[in-house]
Amino acid sequence: MKVFVSPTSFLKPQNAKAKALLERHAEASYNELGRPLAGEEIISRLSGADAYLAGLDYITADVVERMPASVKVISRYGTGVDRVDIAACKKRGVAVTNTPGANATAVCELAFALMLAAARNVPGLHASVSAGEWPRFEGTELAGKTLGILGLGAIGKRLAARAKAFEMRVIAYDPYLDAAYAKANGYAFYDGMPGFKTLAKVFPNATRQLGWAHNHHYIRSVMRHGGKIIDIGGPKNGAYWQELRLVKAYRFLYFASP
Repeated sequence: MKVFVSPTSFLKPQNAKAKALLERHAEASYNELGRPLAGEEIISRLSGADAYLAGLDYITADVVERMPASVKVISRYGTGVDRVDIAACKKRGVAVTNTPGANATAVCELAFALMLAAARNVPGLHASVSAGEWPRFEGTELAGKTLGILGLGAIGKRLAARAKAFEMRVIAYDPYLDAAYAKANGYAFYDGMPGFKTLAKVFPNATRQLGWAHNHHYIRSVMRHGGKIIDIGGPKNGAYWQELRLVKAYRFLYFASP
């Protein structure tokens, strides 16, 4: 069996065991460009491949239609499949799978780093000191603050645990609530923050069609006391925040997950 592996992180030392396991059972080839692939870059590397272990490549309908008939499965190295044309894969009989939780800890830690950066204005102060200035700035503590998490899945649960260690109050929304988990860990469920439930409902990928532009007042309600938004949902979300004109209205942080 031949497998093409495009995520460059798969070749990092910490993934040596996974790489060795794969190579014991398959003939593997790798992405030598060190970045997400698109179009002909993908197609040319799938020659003779039975399986495609995909990173953040742009697997469009055109790619799916033109890739070799030998490819039977595309497995996303991560949770999201938004860059894979699922309909085109279904039409060609190509199975699509993902690996939930594969990068959950990494994304969670980066999200928490952004919270700390926002609380202490690290990017702004770094820029000032680099310019030879020494500004006076009073940051804010995370302890005692409320963290609202939209999506209490693999990433959200890890983030909530770290927030609890920082003595934060955690409230969460998830369409498939793990009530026992939330209760056992003392997490409130969309309680105490105006508009939080509605914001959560228009935020997930599956419910964007509900209309961001018509719900901006709920988001503004949530953020009215100087709150900050940290988005780890992926690059496409940036357009939605721009649409809501929230970038200038609030101190805003945007993070595209790896």
